[in-house]
Amino acid sequence: MKVQTEELPNSEVALSFEIEDSRLQRAMDVAAHRLAGRVNIAGFRRGKAPRALVERVLGREAITEEALDDLLPEAYREALGETGVVALTEPQFDVESVSPFKAKATVVVPPPVELGDYRSIQHDQPDGSVSGAQVDESIQLMRERNANWVPAERPASMDDMVVVNVLGKVKEEVVIDEVDVDYLMIPQRTVPVPGFAEALVGLEPDEERAFDLAVPEDYDNQKLAGKTVSFLVRAKEVRVKELPELDDYFASTVGDYSTLADLRSHVYSHLSEQSQARAQEQVEQE
Repeated sequence: MKVQTEELPNSEVALSFEIEDSRLQRAMDVAAHRLAGRVNIAGFRRGKAPRALVERVLGREAITEEALDDLLPEAYREALGETGVVALTEPQFDVESVSPFKAKATVVVPPPVELGDYRSIQHDQPDGSVSGAQVDESIQLMRERNANWVPAERPASMDDMVVVNVLGKVKEEVVIDEVDVDYLMIPQRTVPVPGFAEALVGLEPDEERAFDLAVPEDYDNQKLAGKTVSFLVRAKEVRVKELPELDDYFASTVGDYSTLADLRSHVYSHLSEQSQARAQEQVEQE
Protein backbone atom coordinates (compact mmCIF):
# COMPACT_ATOMS: atom_id res chain seq x y z
CA MET A 1 0.00 0.00 0.00
CA LYS A 2 1.32 3.44 -0.97
CA VAL A 3 1.05 6.10 1.76
CA GLN A 4 1.78 9.83 1.68
CA THR A 5 1.35 12.51 4.36
CA GLU A 6 0.49 16.18 3.95
CA GLU A 7 0.64 18.73 6.75
CA LEU A 8 -2.43 20.97 6.86
CA PRO A 9 -3.27 24.11 8.86
CA ASN A 10 -4.62 23.87 12.41
CA SER A 11 -2.44 20.87 13.36
CA GLU A 12 -4.11 18.57 10.85
CA VAL A 13 -2.46 15.90 8.72
CA ALA A 14 -3.88 14.23 5.61
CA LEU A 15 -2.91 10.61 5.08
CA SER A 16 -3.32 9.66 1.42
CA PHE A 17 -3.17 5.98 0.58
CA GLU A 18 -3.56 3.88 -2.54
CA ILE A 19 -4.69 0.26 -2.17
CA GLU A 20 -3.84 -2.50 -4.60
CA ASP A 21 -6.71 -3.51 -6.88
CA SER A 22 -6.35 -7.17 -5.85
CA ARG A 23 -6.94 -6.23 -2.23
CA LEU A 24 -9.98 -4.13 -3.14
CA GLN A 25 -11.41 -7.00 -5.17
CA ARG A 26 -11.02 -9.37 -2.22
CA ALA A 27 -12.86 -6.89 -0.04
CA MET A 28 -15.58 -6.58 -2.69
CA ASP A 29 -15.94 -10.38 -2.82
CA VAL A 30 -16.33 -10.54 0.95
CA ALA A 31 -18.82 -7.65 0.91
CA ALA A 32 -20.89 -9.27 -1.85
CA HIS A 33 -20.99 -12.54 0.06
CA ARG A 34 -22.07 -10.72 3.21
CA LEU A 35 -24.78 -8.77 1.41
CA ALA A 36 -26.02 -11.91 -0.32
CA GLY A 37 -26.73 -13.33 3.11
CA ARG A 38 -29.07 -10.46 3.92
CA VAL A 39 -31.36 -10.52 0.89
CA ASN A 40 -33.42 -13.06 -1.01
CA ILE A 41 -32.23 -13.65 -4.57
CA ALA A 42 -34.42 -15.92 -6.67
CA GLY A 43 -32.89 -19.33 -7.34
CA PHE A 44 -30.25 -19.14 -4.62
CA ARG A 45 -30.09 -19.74 -0.91
CA ARG A 46 -29.04 -16.76 1.16
CA GLY A 47 -25.32 -16.17 0.90
CA LYS A 48 -24.91 -18.50 -2.11
CA ALA A 49 -25.56 -16.15 -5.03
CA PRO A 50 -22.48 -15.29 -7.15
CA ARG A 51 -21.02 -11.83 -6.86
CA ALA A 52 -21.99 -10.83 -10.41
CA LEU A 53 -25.65 -11.53 -9.68
CA VAL A 54 -25.54 -9.78 -6.31
CA GLU A 55 -24.03 -6.79 -8.08
CA ARG A 56 -26.84 -6.72 -10.66
CA VAL A 57 -29.51 -6.95 -7.97
CA LEU A 58 -28.10 -4.55 -5.38
CA GLY A 59 -25.84 -2.39 -7.52
CA ARG A 60 -22.07 -2.02 -7.52
CA GLU A 61 -22.26 1.05 -5.28
CA ALA A 62 -23.87 -0.95 -2.47
CA ILE A 63 -21.13 -3.58 -2.63
CA THR A 64 -18.41 -0.95 -2.76
CA GLU A 65 -19.87 0.88 0.24
CA GLU A 66 -20.04 -2.38 2.21
CA ALA A 67 -16.42 -3.23 1.30
CA LEU A 68 -15.17 0.20 2.34
CA ASP A 69 -16.73 -0.17 5.79
CA ASP A 70 -14.00 -2.74 6.47
CA LEU A 71 -11.25 -1.65 4.10
CA LEU A 72 -11.01 2.05 4.99
CA PRO A 73 -10.44 1.63 8.76
CA GLU A 74 -8.02 -1.24 8.10
CA ALA A 75 -5.97 0.76 5.58
CA TYR A 76 -6.05 3.80 7.88
CA ARG A 77 -4.58 1.79 10.77
CA GLU A 78 -1.83 0.49 8.47
CA ALA A 79 -1.09 4.05 7.28
CA LEU A 80 -0.72 5.22 10.89
CA GLY A 81 1.69 2.38 11.54
CA GLU A 82 3.79 3.10 8.45
CA THR A 83 4.02 6.87 8.97
CA GLY A 84 4.14 7.08 12.76
CA VAL A 85 1.43 9.78 12.73
CA VAL A 86 -0.20 10.21 16.16
CA ALA A 87 -3.91 10.96 15.65
CA LEU A 88 -5.85 12.83 18.33
CA THR A 89 -9.21 12.53 16.55
CA GLU A 90 -11.17 10.01 14.54
CA PRO A 91 -10.35 10.22 10.81
CA GLN A 92 -12.44 12.05 8.25
CA PHE A 93 -12.37 9.84 5.15
CA ASP A 94 -12.53 11.05 1.57
CA VAL A 95 -12.54 8.48 -1.24
CA GLU A 96 -10.87 10.13 -4.23
CA SER A 97 -11.19 7.28 -6.74
CA VAL A 98 -12.15 3.61 -6.80
CA SER A 99 -10.02 2.38 -9.71
CA PRO A 100 -7.27 2.76 -8.73
CA PHE A 101 -8.52 2.97 -5.15
CA LYS A 102 -7.27 6.20 -3.58
CA ALA A 103 -8.51 7.65 -0.31
CA LYS A 104 -7.54 10.30 2.19
CA ALA A 105 -7.91 10.34 5.98
CA THR A 106 -7.64 13.71 7.74
CA VAL A 107 -6.84 13.78 11.46
CA VAL A 108 -5.78 16.27 14.12
CA VAL A 109 -2.25 15.70 15.46
CA PRO A 110 -0.35 17.17 18.41
CA PRO A 111 0.74 20.75 17.61
CA PRO A 112 4.46 21.48 17.14
CA VAL A 113 6.35 22.64 20.19
CA GLU A 114 8.04 26.03 19.90
CA LEU A 115 11.52 26.07 21.42
CA GLY A 116 12.57 28.96 23.64
CA ASP A 117 15.90 30.79 23.48
CA TYR A 118 18.32 27.88 23.69
CA ARG A 119 21.28 29.44 21.90
CA SER A 120 22.90 30.74 25.07
CA ILE A 121 22.89 27.30 26.64
CA GLN A 122 26.14 25.38 26.37
CA HIS A 123 25.82 21.62 26.14
CA ASP A 124 27.97 18.74 25.03
CA GLN A 125 26.97 17.32 21.67
CA PRO A 126 25.45 13.82 22.10
CA ASP A 127 26.91 10.97 20.12
CA GLY A 128 25.15 10.76 16.74
CA SER A 129 27.12 7.85 15.35
CA VAL A 130 25.48 4.84 13.67
CA SER A 131 26.52 1.24 14.25
CA GLY A 132 26.67 -1.62 11.79
CA ALA A 133 23.96 -3.36 13.81
CA GLN A 134 21.59 -0.44 13.15
CA VAL A 135 22.28 -0.71 9.43
CA ASP A 136 21.62 -4.47 9.56
CA GLU A 137 18.35 -3.86 11.42
CA SER A 138 17.12 -1.36 8.81
CA ILE A 139 17.96 -3.72 5.95
CA GLN A 140 16.23 -6.56 7.78
CA LEU A 141 13.07 -4.42 7.94
CA MET A 142 13.32 -3.96 4.17
CA ARG A 143 13.47 -7.73 3.75
CA GLU A 144 10.40 -8.09 5.98
CA ARG A 145 8.46 -5.57 3.89
CA ASN A 146 9.40 -7.37 0.66
CA ALA A 147 8.74 -10.89 1.92
CA ASN A 148 6.49 -13.35 0.08
CA TRP A 149 3.88 -15.58 1.68
CA VAL A 150 4.28 -19.14 0.44
CA PRO A 151 2.14 -22.25 1.13
CA ALA A 152 3.33 -24.57 3.90
CA GLU A 153 2.27 -28.16 4.50
CA ARG A 154 2.34 -27.94 8.30
CA PRO A 155 0.11 -26.76 11.15
CA ALA A 156 -0.27 -23.01 11.59
CA SER A 157 1.71 -21.16 14.23
CA MET A 158 1.84 -17.55 15.38
CA ASP A 159 3.11 -15.08 12.75
CA ASP A 160 1.86 -17.36 9.95
CA MET A 161 -0.87 -16.35 7.52
CA VAL A 162 -3.87 -18.61 7.04
CA VAL A 163 -6.51 -18.50 4.32
CA VAL A 164 -9.76 -19.35 6.07
CA ASN A 165 -13.53 -19.33 5.83
CA VAL A 166 -14.98 -17.92 9.06
CA LEU A 167 -18.48 -18.26 10.47
CA GLY A 168 -19.22 -16.62 13.82
CA LYS A 169 -22.49 -16.72 15.73
CA VAL A 170 -23.82 -15.20 18.92
CA LYS A 171 -26.43 -17.76 19.91
CA GLU A 172 -28.22 -18.23 16.57
CA GLU A 173 -27.40 -14.84 15.06
CA VAL A 174 -24.68 -14.81 12.41
CA VAL A 175 -22.30 -11.94 13.23
CA ILE A 176 -19.32 -12.93 11.04
CA ASP A 177 -19.49 -14.75 7.71
CA GLU A 178 -16.43 -14.36 5.51
CA VAL A 179 -14.70 -16.53 2.91
CA ASP A 180 -11.10 -16.71 1.68
CA VAL A 181 -9.83 -14.41 4.39
CA ASP A 182 -6.06 -13.82 4.43
CA TYR A 183 -5.59 -13.74 8.19
CA LEU A 184 -2.23 -12.86 9.76
CA MET A 185 -1.83 -14.59 13.11
CA ILE A 186 -0.31 -11.81 15.20
CA PRO A 187 -0.05 -12.34 18.99
CA GLN A 188 -2.76 -10.46 20.92
CA ARG A 189 -4.51 -9.34 17.72
CA THR A 190 -8.05 -8.16 18.48
CA VAL A 191 -9.66 -8.71 15.05
CA PRO A 192 -12.24 -10.17 14.61
CA VAL A 193 -12.23 -10.64 18.42
CA PRO A 194 -9.46 -11.04 21.02
CA GLY A 195 -8.07 -14.57 21.18
CA PHE A 196 -9.02 -15.50 17.61
CA ALA A 197 -5.43 -15.69 16.34
CA GLU A 198 -4.35 -17.85 19.27
CA ALA A 199 -7.28 -20.21 18.67
CA LEU A 200 -5.97 -20.97 15.17
CA VAL A 201 -2.60 -22.29 16.36
CA GLY A 202 -2.14 -25.87 15.13
CA LEU A 203 -4.78 -25.53 12.40
CA GLU A 204 -3.85 -27.58 9.33
CA PRO A 205 -4.84 -27.12 5.66
CA ASP A 206 -8.39 -28.43 5.01
CA GLU A 207 -9.03 -28.75 8.75
CA GLU A 208 -12.28 -27.48 10.25
CA ARG A 209 -12.27 -26.21 13.83
CA ALA A 210 -15.05 -25.01 16.15
CA PHE A 211 -14.40 -22.92 19.26
CA ASP A 212 -16.03 -20.30 21.50
CA LEU A 213 -14.48 -16.96 22.51
CA ALA A 214 -15.75 -14.66 25.26
CA VAL A 215 -15.46 -11.03 24.14
CA PRO A 216 -14.45 -8.47 26.82
CA GLU A 217 -17.05 -5.95 27.97
CA ASP A 218 -14.84 -3.03 26.87
CA TYR A 219 -14.29 -4.32 23.31
CA ASP A 220 -14.66 -1.51 20.76
CA ASN A 221 -17.26 -3.39 18.69
CA GLN A 222 -20.32 -2.86 20.87
CA LYS A 223 -22.28 -5.47 18.94
CA LEU A 224 -19.91 -8.15 20.22
CA ALA A 225 -18.76 -6.65 23.55
CA GLY A 226 -19.60 -8.90 26.49
CA LYS A 227 -20.89 -11.69 24.23
CA THR A 228 -19.64 -15.21 23.56
CA VAL A 229 -19.01 -15.86 19.87
CA SER A 230 -19.13 -19.42 18.56
CA PHE A 231 -16.76 -19.81 15.61
CA LEU A 232 -16.54 -22.42 12.87
CA VAL A 233 -13.32 -22.00 10.89
CA ARG A 234 -12.15 -23.97 7.88
CA ALA A 235 -8.52 -23.61 6.81
CA LYS A 236 -7.86 -23.57 3.09
CA GLU A 237 -4.14 -22.85 3.27
CA VAL A 238 -1.31 -22.14 5.71
CA ARG A 239 1.33 -19.67 4.52
CA VAL A 240 4.73 -18.74 5.92
CA LYS A 241 6.77 -15.61 5.33
CA GLU A 242 9.70 -16.16 2.97
CA LEU A 243 12.33 -13.43 3.14
CA PRO A 244 14.25 -12.49 -0.02
CA GLU A 245 17.92 -13.44 -0.21
CA LEU A 246 20.26 -10.70 0.97
CA ASP A 247 22.19 -10.12 -2.26
CA ASP A 248 22.74 -7.67 -5.10
CA TYR A 249 19.42 -8.59 -6.73
CA PHE A 250 17.54 -7.76 -3.53
CA ALA A 251 19.29 -4.38 -3.41
CA SER A 252 18.15 -3.65 -6.98
CA THR A 253 14.52 -4.41 -6.09
CA VAL A 254 14.29 -1.88 -3.23
CA GLY A 255 15.86 1.07 -5.01
CA ASP A 256 18.34 2.30 -7.56
CA TYR A 257 21.23 0.25 -6.21
CA SER A 258 23.60 -1.93 -8.25
CA THR A 259 24.99 -3.90 -5.33
CA LEU A 260 24.22 -4.77 -1.74
CA ALA A 261 27.19 -2.61 -0.73
CA ASP A 262 25.51 0.40 -2.43
CA LEU A 263 22.36 -0.23 -0.43
CA ARG A 264 24.27 -0.51 2.85
CA SER A 265 26.10 2.74 2.10
CA HIS A 266 22.82 4.55 1.42
CA VAL A 267 21.19 3.19 4.59
CA TYR A 268 24.23 4.20 6.64
CA SER A 269 24.12 7.77 5.28
CA HIS A 270 20.38 8.04 5.87
CA LEU A 271 20.62 6.76 9.45
CA SER A 272 23.56 9.07 10.15
CA GLU A 273 21.55 12.11 9.03
CA GLN A 274 18.63 11.07 11.23
CA SER A 275 20.89 10.40 14.21
CA GLN A 276 22.63 13.76 13.90
CA ALA A 277 19.27 15.53 13.64
CA ARG A 278 18.00 13.79 16.78
CA ALA A 279 21.20 14.64 18.63
CA GLN A 280 20.85 18.30 17.68
CA GLU A 281 17.19 18.29 18.74
CA GLN A 282 18.19 16.82 22.10
CA VAL A 283 20.68 19.64 22.64
CA GLU A 284 18.06 22.25 21.79
CA GLN A 285 15.49 20.73 24.15
CA GLU A 286 17.93 20.49 27.05
